[in-house]
Amino acid sequence: MYNLASALAGQGKYQQAVVAFRHALALHPGDERTLNELGAALENSGDWHQATQPQQAVKFLEGAVKQRPKYADTREQLADAYALSGRVEDAAIQLKEAIALSPDNPDLHALLLQALAGTGHLQQAITERKAALHLRPNDADDWNNLGVLEAETGKIAEAREDFRHALQLAPDHAQARANLDHLPPS
Repeated sequence: MYNLASALAGQGKYQQAVVAFRHALALHPGDERTLNELGAALENSGDWHQATQPQQAVKFLEGAVKQRPKYADTREQLADAYALSGRVEDAAIQLKEAIALSPDNPDLHALLLQALAGTGHLQQAITERKAALHLRPNDADDWNNLGVLEAETGKIAEAREDFRHALQLAPDHAQARANLDHLPPS
């Protein structure tokens, strides 16, 4: 049943995969692999507009994290489910845990900074953006996004440098150009 569910999910048939994963879970309650995949299938099913879907994904992914507390990818999925269900603070907590398990993953730092920025913790978001840039220094989007955060916190000179750095890496980066052009004169 698990293999069928995985195959359905692999084909993008998430609603059918959810049904199959639930059957697999009924056969093997508490199986962390099934809990994790069921949460991911619920998350990817496209039914987030239904009030119960985010809570269901969170429930199953919380179970998966309890079963697999040392897996950064499971915590990342739970963080995503939390964020999609409006629980941004909980998402940030899970992302911090995921980073502790996988500190060299720049994507986790990028996700955490989004959660932090979404909760108004801009200075912490800047710190995370810089950590991501340390791991991925040639990403023009990351430099542009750092500039946006620094501009929002009033660090105009730093923002200007960040946008210029983004444009050095990608001279046709339209957003970095627009952001640089909209900064107040120095």
